[in-house]
Order: sequence, then structure tokens, then C-alpha cells
Amino acid sequence: NKIQTEFVNMVSHEFRTPLTIFRTSIELFQLYLQQLQITLPEKLGQRLEIMDKEIDRLINVIADLITIGKVNSGSLRVNKQEGSILTLIQQCIDRNHLTQQDNRVIRLTSRGTERNVMIDAFLMTHVMDNMISNAIKYSPGAPAPEIEVLFEKHHFEILVRDYGMGLTPADQEKVFTSFFRGTNAEHIPGTGLGLVIIKKFIDLHGGKLSLQSEPGKQTEFRIRLYY
Repeated sequence: NKIQTEFVNMVSHEFRTPLTIFRTSIELFQLYLQQLQITLPEKLGQRLEIMDKEIDRLINVIADLITIGKVNSGSLRVNKQEGSILTLIQQCIDRNHLTQQDNRVIRLTSRGTERNVMIDAFLMTHVMDNMISNAIKYSPGAPAPEIEVLFEKHHFEILVRDYGMGLTPADQEKVFTSFFRGTNAEHIPGTGLGLVIIKKFIDLHGGKLSLQSEPGKQTEFRIRLYY
């Protein structure tokens, strides 16, 4: 496992540099075309757009691989501090609304007596950003996803619910496996690593992550963390 992790990290870092150069070169090329007021033929413009998206996809895969490598090697530590989980989630919702081309607004509600909690804000922001992005991505044309926070006596729970394509029972058993993509989501871009990282971050918090899903109706992820 140690050799595998070191190899993945080495390869990931080696790929990151040329991909960054490709990205910068495309941006400079596009800027050059704008300054000269040159319009590319439609097919060539489409190719350039595809290149840009594929570079993004590879950069995201590499970032996820490096993150998983850090977790597996034990070099990623949890730095818990007291803070408001509702504020953190609302900030993630607002940021997602600004960056996603989706007019649906995620509604955040809570039950129980609100209280500050001990969390690693960096890791939990990553968790909620991915959860929100997935809820939007896998429910096109459906009612807006919902997030509910339950404050209990000894723990709190975060429920992320979408009304999209759902997961089959067979897919639910594999959804936290690296590079797994749902059988009904193969046409949707993704690395197959997002949920793996989310689960690892929740595990680092000493929490639990579970899901319930019904194909074609809804999916609900439940995060349980302890005070």
C-alpha cells in the first residue's frame, strides 16, 4: 500500500505540471484570438472547448488521487475547531450557486437546538462542496436538492437529498469504491473518486456516512458526526 501510494503521488505530480502548461497555453491562445478579433471555424472552436474540459477533468482526477494518497499515507491530519456547521453549509450553497449554471436554489433547514460543533472546516467544506455539486449534477430537471441539519443530544446529522436519477441496489453497494460510476450515470462527467474522498474525510472525523436511494426518484446521503 505504501509503494502504491508513493507511486500514485509521484505520477500525479509529474502529470500536473504539463497539464498546467496546456491549460495556460489554451488561455493565452484564446486571449490572442480575442485581441485580434479572430473567430475560429465552428468545429475547431468545439475541439478547443473539448480540450479545455478534458484538461479540467484530468486536473481534478490528479487532485483527487493526491488527496487519497495523503489520507492513505496518514499525512493528512484533522484540525478540529469550534464553528457553525449551518454557516459553513450555507457558504458552500452560495458558492455553488455562483459557479454552477443551474438556477435551482438549494434550501437549508435545521431541526433541534442549534449549537457550534467541532469540525475541520477545510475538510468539511470539501465534503459539502462535493455533496452539493453531486446533488445538482445527478438531478437535472428535477426539483432543487435539499439539505437538512439535525441537532441531537450527542451528535448531529447532515442530510443531503436530491430528487434525481437515484442508484440501483447493486450500485449502492459499490458507490464508495474508487473509480466506480453508476450504471445510469456513465454519460455524466466525473472521476469516480469524489464519494471515496468524502467518506475518508468523514472517517477522519470519526463519523459515519450512509445513503438511501430509489432509482428514478431520489437519493439521500446522511452524515453523522459526534460532538
